[in-house]
Amino acid sequence: MIWSVIRAFHKHAVFAALAATVAAFECKASDSFDCSIAMAAEADKHYDFLRQQVEKGDHCAELSLARIYLEGDEILERNPEKALEFAQRAVISGLPVAQYELALMYMGGQGINADYDEVIHWLALAAKQNYVPAQTSLGRLLIEGRLVKRDLRQGFRLLLEAEKSGGVVAKQLLIEMADSLEKARPSSKDQN
Repeated sequence: MIWSVIRAFHKHAVFAALAATVAAFECKASDSFDCSIAMAAEADKHYDFLRQQVEKGDHCAELSLARIYLEGDEILERNPEKALEFAQRAVISGLPVAQYELALMYMGGQGINADYDEVIHWLALAAKQNYVPAQTSLGRLLIEGRLVKRDLRQGFRLLLEAEKSGGVVAKQLLIEMADSLEKARPSSKDQN
């Protein structure tokens, strides 16, 4: 989504703050963020704004801080433990994007110990809410039998749901799998 495009600029504090604001908009169910204030803020002021929102119980602000702490920048030092803490607080809201982000954190490799049961748990919760990236990720894991028992029917169902909702990655995976099956299928010449 928008976050992945801006993530490339994440090493610079101003862009990190802007990315966090955009990420908050991405997951926001209500519009308590004032776009003009958040976008115009300098990076350090923006972090203060996010912290104030967290104090008010804003789960999207918690998710934004989790993302920033996971990467670190010129103002906030990388802190995977704090990232995990904020992400765990954000999932209380039931937001599928928060559930998906937490699942990715539990995949490991970012300073957080891998916990594959947690990965599947949070992906499944987000996928139930029709969150396309979670449907795509869980569908692929089910088809490949990675981290979870292989279930082709459920995996393809999730990929099809994601594709129907506009999931480009899900569509590409389905096309690749169809091509792969087509190549593996014996030709009519081989059958004679």
